[in-house]
Amino acid sequence: MTGNLTSGVLSLLDTLARSEPPPMPGAKERLQKTLALVGGFCAGCVAGAAAVSWLGDWAWSLPAALAGLALALK
Repeated sequence: MTGNLTSGVLSLLDTLARSEPPPMPGAKERLQKTLALVGGFCAGCVAGAAAVSWLGDWAWSLPAALAGLALALK
């Protein structure tokens, strides 16, 4: 996540730069991709915190069950 956040900040600063030519071409596209990744990470953190808050230690069974299902379907 550190690399994604760093890339996002650099892309944001390049997008906001008023220089011609822009410091890094394609900064706006990289910023959009990075924002999606960071947003998904934050949403996962909130979902995990809510699951632990509601289910306590049983919240750990969901990732284990999903991993088992993924292995079974492989």
